[in-house]
Amino acid sequence: MAKRKRTQFKVTTPPYRVFVSHATYDKWVATALCEKLEAVGVVTIRDDRDIEGGGDIPESIRESISQCSEVLVLISPQSVERQWVVLEIGMAFMARKRIVPILLHATADQLPGIIDKKRAFDINQFDAYLADLLKRKETHDSKTH
Repeated sequence: MAKRKRTQFKVTTPPYRVFVSHATYDKWVATALCEKLEAVGVVTIRDDRDIEGGGDIPESIRESISQCSEVLVLISPQSVERQWVVLEIGMAFMARKRIVPILLHATADQLPGIIDKKRAFDINQFDAYLADLLKRKETHDSKTH
């Protein structure tokens, strides 16, 4: 009797993705944060960079948020007034995604009501956020083995 070959299937999970919500005014800072995240193996998504011309912006944002592991919201005096940032926070909330506010020239009392109970990190504490995120990424990545 011939031996059957055993087929192995490797289960892979998608990469750890972070959607970065920010005001256009804060684009330079958002870009720098994405570079730090990408340096540790996190895939970042930013609407200003990742939505192609002619793309449906709200639908692209909704789809990106649904595929991400968490949402980083750069909270600044400019972003709390921007409808797109508020929309992205609402979409993340409805999708039950982890939402992490990063404060840039802002204080926790400026957080929109829907996320005012979230632990926020001051921009100067970004390394502490990164350490937290790496623990979550490690857990996420271990599911592939």
